Amino acid sequence: MTLEDLGNLGEFLGAIGVIVTLVYLAVQVRQNTRMMGANVRQARADATFQNQTMVATSDHLLEVIQKDIGGEPLEPDELRRLLVYRIGWWRNQEAIYLQTIDGLLDDHSLVSQAEVLRRVLAEGSTRQLFEDTNRGTLSPRFVTWVEEVLSETSSHDMG
Repeated sequence: MTLEDLGNLGEFLGAIGVIVTLVYLAVQVRQNTRMMGANVRQARADATFQNQTMVATSDHLLEVIQKDIGGEPLEPDELRRLLVYRIGWWRNQEAIYLQTIDGLLDDHSLVSQAEVLRRVLAEGSTRQLFEDTNRGTLSPRFVTWVEEVLSETSSHDMG
């Protein structure tokens, strides 16, 4: 075997090594992507659970929300509590939207989120709080999407 033959063999083995490395990295990236998606879904579930637990265990917040949904006027401190709660709620919704757009959640997440928005935006002052307070602090892409959901809700209400 000549020196040239050894060089060719080395190049061949090097090429096989590169291919094996690329396949290995592709598998690792796929597994990492799945794990990130699972982590995002778990974080979403945890946030939803914490939110529901907070509302369910806080008699005062639950009363404020029920009062708001019932159309009763709110005292200034009640309105502040509701505003702080809803700001957190809107931030959670924005995160779900952006994670879906970034491919970390499946498209079904937007379908279910749109249904939640339709229901919640029909309650009490939620829609007005979005219009007055949150619109300027949320991602423009998310605001545009919420406005599309709002227009669909309005057209559903008319039809």
